[in-house]
Amino acid sequence: MQSESTLRMRITTLLPRLAFFFCIIQPILDVIGYVQDALEIGNTITMTIRAFLLLSVSVLGFYLTGKKRVYLIFAAVVALYLTGHILACAGNTGGYLNWVEDLIDQMRTLLLPITTLCFITFFRENEKTVAAVKNGLFVNLCLIVLVMLVSAATGTDPHTYIEKEIGVRGWFIWSSAQSAILSMLAPLAIVWSLERFPGKSLPLAAVSLIAFGVLFAFGTRLAFVTIPIVGLVLSVTVLLADHRQLSQAIVIFLAAALFTALLPLSPMVKNRSAMRVNAETRRQRISATATLAGAEPGAKTTDNPDVLSATYRYNLSGLIQRFGLERVARLYGNTLDSETICNDRTMKASFCRLEMEDATKASPLSQFFGIELRRTREKAVPKYSLETDSFRQPTDPYDYYDPENDFKGVYFLCGLIGLILLVGWIGGIGLRSGVCLLKDRKKYLQPQYMAWLLSFALAVCYAWFTVSVLRRNNASVYFALILAVLWYQSSRKTTQRSST
Repeated sequence: MQSESTLRMRITTLLPRLAFFFCIIQPILDVIGYVQDALEIGNTITMTIRAFLLLSVSVLGFYLTGKKRVYLIFAAVVALYLTGHILACAGNTGGYLNWVEDLIDQMRTLLLPITTLCFITFFRENEKTVAAVKNGLFVNLCLIVLVMLVSAATGTDPHTYIEKEIGVRGWFIWSSAQSAILSMLAPLAIVWSLERFPGKSLPLAAVSLIAFGVLFAFGTRLAFVTIPIVGLVLSVTVLLADHRQLSQAIVIFLAAALFTALLPLSPMVKNRSAMRVNAETRRQRISATATLAGAEPGAKTTDNPDVLSATYRYNLSGLIQRFGLERVARLYGNTLDSETICNDRTMKASFCRLEMEDATKASPLSQFFGIELRRTREKAVPKYSLETDSFRQPTDPYDYYDPENDFKGVYFLCGLIGLILLVGWIGGIGLRSGVCLLKDRKKYLQPQYMAWLLSFALAVCYAWFTVSVLRRNNASVYFALILAVLWYQSSRKTTQRSST
């Protein structure tokens, strides 16, 4: 009994170091993942390490918790959900196509609530673990910036937008996930410098310029929008918390204003301009094709199957091959609008919606527990080239109907039950944090708290627009840490009375 108590004490003492290591290994794993992808050797190394980390965190959390019933209830809910998902997939036409791939994807989604629960336990067992996470996340931003600089300097940067060679991405695979990571880290890094160097403007200015600079260089719309939002919210919060920190508030505001003013020169604007040119070319080609096929000039819709077939072949041929022209045309409202027809997000969501309809007919559980991942990756998206008037064989992971950039993807792959559970978990912590702010503004309207709340809000925005923070573990692990810190900070009054 005494030896177990001693072991528990030793582990508790080591928690800050373990948490710090858990944080800083994340960007390292991302770089390894990029190398694996570049060498086309699969993701076995990173997947094994991430699985080991998840298992270690889970076992450690269960061992240290003072309320194992919470973990057992959590495990029971997860087990019931996975059982329903497996039965739904097995009952679909053709049965389970690839259960290993599908369950791995399910575990990627479950990583967020599991990691959140365990880190809440770590924080309550050793309060210093929170500081270790803060330090680790700041180091992560520094490591990411270093990788971006080295890749750009050596000419090996793959760019945020590969084909257009726009934006600095660094040696990281998923642009949307990396954009989310940078946005979540920006406010945390700025407030870290405020805490580490109180009353000093020079370190704050350096960190602010770096945090906003990488968002600017990365080039996505959400990354750029993050700059003025973080600058305004943090500068106002700093000023409201302590009027004597006026100079620090001005530093943050000016750093954000500088990169916001550089909007015309940003990679984001360059990419949007290129997209507009491409969209106009597509519009003209589709309009001309529809007219040649017999549509009225300038018509928005048509019931003519020949016109629809000729028009949809450029972007929707994969859907037509799978579900037939009549179902696809009905779903699209027989539209001839080029923006709708050429929208990849709409196309993938439409594929999954029709797949869900078929799956529900074969297995009614599909609507509640989701369809199998392989169903969205069984058929690649035909890529049409305007220059050659032909289709090319897709090679990129994005060239499948997996709705990786759409929040609806959670519903399609996890079903209504999975969606409710995930949204309830995230929304519950967010609501709790917001209520604390409203009830005790003097205590919670502080940069140290608002930075985490702001990172949470940004993560939710990314989840809605790109869903990467829910399905990509390199991003979801950051979201999990943010949720755990928010839960802990909003329950500090009761921390000493209970232990989870």
